[in-house]
Amino acid sequence: MGGERGGGRKGGGGRGRGEERKKKKEKRKEEEK
Repeated sequence: MGGERGGGRKGGGGRGRGEERKKKKEKRKEEEK
């Protein structure tokens, strides 16, 4: 879902591919809890 674009949902554009990955990891941790 807009991973390469830097978060299409948040409208991050093409900046921050790593940021998106970090956010995804954090979300996964929260979901696991």
